[in-house]
Amino acid sequence: MEKLYENSSNLNLWLERIEKVIAKLEGRLESKHLYIGYVRNRNTKENVGWLVSFPRHLKIPTKQFTSSAYGSESKALDAAIVYRDSVIKELAKKYKP
Repeated sequence: MEKLYENSSNLNLWLERIEKVIAKLEGRLESKHLYIGYVRNRNTKENVGWLVSFPRHLKIPTKQFTSSAYGSESKALDAAIVYRDSVIKELAKKYKP
């Protein structure tokens, strides 16, 4: 088994590693999705969408995916996941070992 710290310029290998780390971390999160959190109605506390938010040092603006804009909560979540994954893939391309 290849060690995580070994130098590799293979983008697909790094993306696989990132996906494994995300999968491990997601199980511990309330929303079950890394970098994706609930957007709740202030009055009812009902989930009305999803917010993708990366660590501040990455300087990536947060992006909101509301159920009303996407037609349902699950479609909004799907869009949030696609957005998050595309940002991570772009970041991985920038940081070549």
